[in-house]
Amino acid sequence: MRGFHDAAFRLQDAMGNVDWRFLQVVGVGANGEPAQGCGDLAAAAEVLAGGRALLDRFALPGARTVLLGRGVGKAMDELERALDQGRRVAVLADGDPLHFGVGKVLVRRFGSDRLRIHPALSSMQLAAARLGIAMENMDLVSLHGRKNFNPLYAAAMRGRTIMALTDASNNPAALAEALRKRGAPPFKALALERLGREDERIRVLDIDAPAQNFAEPNLAVFEPLGRPEFPARLGLPDECFAREKNLITKGPVRAVGLARLGICAEDTVWDLGAGSGAVSVEAASFLPAGGVWAVEADEHRAGLIRENRRRTGACLVKVVQGRAPACLEDLPDPDRVFIGGGLSRDEGVLETAWSRLKPGGRLVAHLTLLGSLERVRRFFLDRGAPHELDMIQASRSAELAEDVHLSALNPIFILSASKPEAQP
Repeated sequence: MRGFHDAAFRLQDAMGNVDWRFLQVVGVGANGEPAQGCGDLAAAAEVLAGGRALLDRFALPGARTVLLGRGVGKAMDELERALDQGRRVAVLADGDPLHFGVGKVLVRRFGSDRLRIHPALSSMQLAAARLGIAMENMDLVSLHGRKNFNPLYAAAMRGRTIMALTDASNNPAALAEALRKRGAPPFKALALERLGREDERIRVLDIDAPAQNFAEPNLAVFEPLGRPEFPARLGLPDECFAREKNLITKGPVRAVGLARLGICAEDTVWDLGAGSGAVSVEAASFLPAGGVWAVEADEHRAGLIRENRRRTGACLVKVVQGRAPACLEDLPDPDRVFIGGGLSRDEGVLETAWSRLKPGGRLVAHLTLLGSLERVRRFFLDRGAPHELDMIQASRSAELAEDVHLSALNPIFILSASKPEAQP
């Protein structure tokens, strides 16, 4: 960066009148340069915040710096105190601060009326330009510093090109392996390393290769090479699913059960006694984020769920083989719970699911036995939980004597309950 040590003297000429009543948030582009017209802000600031690499590059010797890393609460407190004291405060961020960056945290803490945000060319913008792919034709996700891969799996379900921000652990090869393990449709994986630098490199990955090294910074792009056999959606024919004998929640019953669940965009969904996983697959099709945990005790049936995940590309479905309620301990608390089997054998499943269900959440149980129905209904009555009962008795067409007749499916009771919101 050109001589910034005497920048405070040239600030008026270089930038015009900077109003330091506002916290200045400066993006540093993929090429390592600050946003246009903001090259001298770092030198003029009395308090400069950012990640370690940006502070090492731009902070003046002896300057007051604030490291933004894990647990940013204390750093935000320090920036707010400095701003309230009338100090000149600036934050350095990678690329566009409001695109998977610290800008969102700053807006949430300070409000947009106390910030001035100066975006720079982001690595994703530069990658799109290098590949000649319009950004609106891609799904953009960030796995940088994150353990939750569900946004990646949800993007894979949509069948579009995915561009993902990475880090040292979640590198392009690790993300490709995660997609493959979740049964994603075939894809081509690209690693884009050190974009905007003289040594930038773009290469196609061999996803079967052992551990690979990547120059940092880097990002990954996954281009779909085909579609699943039966793309996940509501109303998939039962014949699409691998199943044991005819043990599957039938299509008309799935539709009503899912409607009663009322799944929202970022919900965590439990499917207990998942069987073939048909409900899990169709539930996943509603989720642009969130996730589905398909819990099944039987090893063979758990394998069928994995096969159906592969057939449908429903990467958001995580298969949990184990016996509930013991295996539920490590799962995230659910917003929605579907119970398709097992309630006649173990009431502890219902008790655990209800206790873990978030306030305002929904629990839907499919029941065939009158005794089980009355037991579950009494459970909700004892807890003052609002609930509704549907009885579905559908029929399907079948050929008979060169004509068609209706063949009845077994009647199913659908008991739906809402967990009261927490009291203030």
